[in-house]
Amino acid sequence: YGEDDQLGFLNRLTDDVVKEAAKEIQTGTRISLNWPLDAQGDLPFFGRQVFHKNIYQKPPRIVNDDVWTFNTQSSSQWDGLRHFGYQKEAKFYNGVTLDDIHGANKSNVNGIGAWAEKGIVGRGVLLDYHSWRIEQGISFNAFKTESIPLEHLKKVAEAQGVTFKFGDILIVRS
Repeated sequence: YGEDDQLGFLNRLTDDVVKEAAKEIQTGTRISLNWPLDAQGDLPFFGRQVFHKNIYQKPPRIVNDDVWTFNTQSSSQWDGLRHFGYQKEAKFYNGVTLDDIHGANKSNVNGIGAWAEKGIVGRGVLLDYHSWRIEQGISFNAFKTESIPLEHLKKVAEAQGVTFKFGDILIVRS
């Protein structure tokens, strides 16, 4: 997608792809994919920082301000293409290095800000791997490093009657 690209496959969400996806809307019901920021309470997973919310009044007016501090891993996953690099080469998407992110000339390259410019809108496809794997007698532990084989996802799609289109946003219930 180019030397300076920060979107990866999100480049597939062209105006035409999004317009075509909108034709499939039947009810207008919206479903949030967010997990509450405080869902993990005082013990966030994997030793991450605890969510803090401070709401304070701004007297004498009837005004409140909020200050929220949270680790982007402690709720819905908010990772850009700089979160987990290719370990063997020590690089992130499009050749970005740790030095590009943390070094003397650090930048926001490959951060979620690039995604936020246009947002992520398209045709979502849900594969219910969790239900399928139970039916197949396949064990899975979300708290261990395990992968879901592509062949399994293809079988889930087939069982659900899902066909994929260019630019689809894949959501996997694991």
